[in-house]
Amino acid sequence: MKIAVIGLGGMGGTVVEHLKEIDRVTAITGYDISAENAQEKKAKYQIEIAANLEQILTDSEVKAAFVTASNDAHKPVVMKLIEAGIPIMCEKPMANTLSDAEEMVKAAQRKNLFFQIGFELRYSKLYTTIKDWIDAGLLGDIINTECNYESTLKRSHARG
Repeated sequence: MKIAVIGLGGMGGTVVEHLKEIDRVTAITGYDISAENAQEKKAKYQIEIAANLEQILTDSEVKAAFVTASNDAHKPVVMKLIEAGIPIMCEKPMANTLSDAEEMVKAAQRKNLFFQIGFELRYSKLYTTIKDWIDAGLLGDIINTECNYESTLKRSHARG
C-alpha cells in the first residue's frame, strides 16, 4: 500500500519512520514546499518525492495521506485530499479556526471519507483505562488528574 506524507518537517519525518515499520506499507511518497527539505528526506529515508501536491492527488496508487504540514496548510491540503477521495490522517490542530474545522469535517462526511485528527493519546490504553475506572465509579469524585505517558518503544536518535 502506498502512503503519502505531506509536509516533511519534524513530524513528517517521524511519521515516515513509523510507516517504514509497517509491512503493509510498500511505498511512501512525500511532498514538502521546501525542495531542499524534500531531497534531504528522500536521501535519509529512501522515499519517493512528489514534485508537487497535484502529483499525489492524481496518483491512483496512493491509498491514504498523512498531513504533517504547517498548521496554516492543513485546511487547503485536506480539502484537496478530500476532493481527490484520499483518506486522511491530519496532525493537530486540524485548522486555525472552528469554522475551517467544521468545513473540513462536513466535506469529508459528504464524501463518506475517512478523516482523523492525530489526537493519539485520546486512544492510549493508559487514558482509556482511567476513563473506564472513572465511569465505573472506582475512583470516587474526581477533582483533578495528571497522567504521565512513557513509551516502551526503544529508539535511537542520531544527532548530527
